[in-house]
Amino acid sequence: MHNNKFTKTYFLKDIHHTFRRNPKNQLQVNISQDVEYRSREDFINLLYDKLRESHQRQIEISTKKLSQLDDEKQNLLQSNEISLERLLKNL
Repeated sequence: MHNNKFTKTYFLKDIHHTFRRNPKNQLQVNISQDVEYRSREDFINLLYDKLRESHQRQIEISTKKLSQLDDEKQNLLQSNEISLERLLKNL
């Protein structure tokens, strides 16, 4: 117990397999999931699978964003031109 509250304590290697690594390199763990006992070697393998998945997600997100940049730039330039024309018209 800690501060009159029960806490759940277990080794990092035993976290549930549904954890994720976020872009800030932190592990997000669903604490309501049950513990999964595994060896340290199994945990290392799982961790590196999750790291690979995380980096792959980031690559996909970045690739998608990169493909949209030119269109976004064109739209912004057009909007800017229209806005500038309106401003000059109202002077």
